[in-house]
Amino acid sequence: MRGHSRLGVVAVVAVLGVFVAGCGSDEQYTAPETSLVVPAGPALVGEVSAVGTADVAVDAGLARPVSVRFAGIGAAACDDDDGDSALAEALHRVTHVGALVVVARVETSGEPVDVIVGYVFGRDAGSTDPSGPSYNEQIVRAGDARAEPEVDRAAGADVAAQAARAANAMSQPDRTLYPRLVNAETEAWSAGRGAIGPCVRRQADLDAAAARAAASTAGASSASVQPTPPTPQADDPRTNNAQATARRPLPERERPILTRFCQRTERC
Repeated sequence: MRGHSRLGVVAVVAVLGVFVAGCGSDEQYTAPETSLVVPAGPALVGEVSAVGTADVAVDAGLARPVSVRFAGIGAAACDDDDGDSALAEALHRVTHVGALVVVARVETSGEPVDVIVGYVFGRDAGSTDPSGPSYNEQIVRAGDARAEPEVDRAAGADVAAQAARAANAMSQPDRTLYPRLVNAETEAWSAGRGAIGPCVRRQADLDAAAARAAASTAGASSASVQPTPPTPQADDPRTNNAQATARRPLPERERPILTRFCQRTERC
């Protein structure tokens, strides 16, 4: 029995030696290919598999879910809070894991990417068509984010014209969807909703300060200008009388005594 036991131990040691020797070989380990190639095209259809603080993961049947960042919007950072928390809460409010979506992509090259940018729409089961306004637009309309690029909302600014100029320089789908984001922001701005509320109050303070500065400058300018006295005109009676008086010879009695004596005696 002892002989058999010794043979068993030797066999186990031999097997372990082979295993260790194999692990210590110079063979290089090749990692599997994990690059994600999103098919080229204007839209990505899938299902939300995770909701983050600034993006969502969409399962489109690829090697792994695609991270989607929301186009055309950014945090409304006008208060002590940087606005990121409001945006994160808004994402969880407008969508959820399992939601059916279609993403209108801003970049459609089809190159290997980890993140794509686009406008995320809900969709009905069995359909690939967007249903209702984009999540991007809903978030802005609720006042939880601002349209990007931002427009100037100072008093008297033409917001619609700014949005039109910016959109004309964009490609699709931004050219069509960016003006909708600006319109949604205008609604939130007018109502002072959500995280945009502090932006509205800050702009009102800036407008008031600008108005006071303009009024002060105008007052200082008017005080420094002195009125110029009018120049007498040629037909002014007062001027004509003064000139006539200057040219009129003095009456006899007003002439100096010596002058009258000289004239009468002709002895001067």
